[in-house]
Amino acid sequence: MPFITFPYLVRVLGIEKFGLLSFSMATVMYFSIIIDYGFNLTASRDISIYKDNHDKIQEIFSNVMCTKFILILISLIILTIIIFSINKISNYWYIFYLSFGVVMGQHLLPLWFFQGIEEMKYITIFNLIAKIFFTLMLFLLIKSKNDFYLVPVLNAVGYIIVGLYSLIYIIKKFSMKINCIGLNAIKNNLFKNFSVFISNVGITFYSISTTFLLGLFTNNIIVGYFSMVEKLILAIRQLYAPFTQTIYPYFMKKFYENRKKTFYILNIFAVIGSLIMLIISFFIFLWGKEILIFIFGEDNFSITSLYFLKVLVFVPIFTFLGSLYLMNAMIALHLHSLRNKIIFLVGINYIIGMILILKTNYLLFPYLYLTAEFFIFILSFIYVYKFIKR
Repeated sequence: MPFITFPYLVRVLGIEKFGLLSFSMATVMYFSIIIDYGFNLTASRDISIYKDNHDKIQEIFSNVMCTKFILILISLIILTIIIFSINKISNYWYIFYLSFGVVMGQHLLPLWFFQGIEEMKYITIFNLIAKIFFTLMLFLLIKSKNDFYLVPVLNAVGYIIVGLYSLIYIIKKFSMKINCIGLNAIKNNLFKNFSVFISNVGITFYSISTTFLLGLFTNNIIVGYFSMVEKLILAIRQLYAPFTQTIYPYFMKKFYENRKKTFYILNIFAVIGSLIMLIISFFIFLWGKEILIFIFGEDNFSITSLYFLKVLVFVPIFTFLGSLYLMNAMIALHLHSLRNKIIFLVGINYIIGMILILKTNYLLFPYLYLTAEFFIFILSFIYVYKFIKR
């Protein structure tokens, strides 16, 4: 889908408007971290453990959904304060509110529930419906630069409709209910998930902060060039995302049974997957210019975008490895504190480095991005290896 929609958006809207939309999405994605609050990992883990206990699953489902609704409301209040405090954002306040609708829709779709019961086919169907709707409406309604505001509108409507339908489906199919819980229960949920939430803040913070900081310190054109390349890199990462999400419950159970054997299996996955990603990345590195022109059009090609691509094209290799060791292995082994330390160490250094670089020479930031991903992988591997060995 990204290979179809984003090239079209870049060609029709132009680099500057595309950069603005990317800036707005990067801003509201901070609130996606807050609303998720680590439930996509912990709730799916808990449901997989109690998969045969309907009452326990019902309790988890109600707790997570009620807590998420409260977090959505808090996020909306914070976003309002930010919008009217920063001139660069307040000029296009409606775009940021519309982009927040996308975040709301995504969190109405309970990915964590389907992961926990190991029924990923439902997520495939629901996601496909949302993206097909967005893609079709995009081609039908967006015809010029003046239609740029419709992008977050269509995206939000697609996810909200599918999210609401998925909740209705879960309630009927699996006999679930969303029972109201008290403030004490919400506080307990937040406290219990705090360590995973903090680690998710770190790992997502530096990835979305790149676009956000570029938007603050440079201009929408630079953001547009980076976002154009980032979407291409993201499309590559989506090749392995369904795989790593699907095997997550499997490794959660296998690490309880035999840690050394499971670690050995995980390493096999890592070697095979990284070799595949390396081949893909090397191919794109060699034919980067031709690929950018073919996908986004010659009018939107620049030396800057090619430079970004040639550096960042190797990022998916390390993000794939990081997803195996940092997400699957460390969470399965309950190494939350070590995981937090890794993410914060890398994340804080990355944010500081980004601010310093953007004040001097923004062209250096792709190397910083690549280095951060490498260190997250290598540190998580070392800690998991030492833990298994011990």
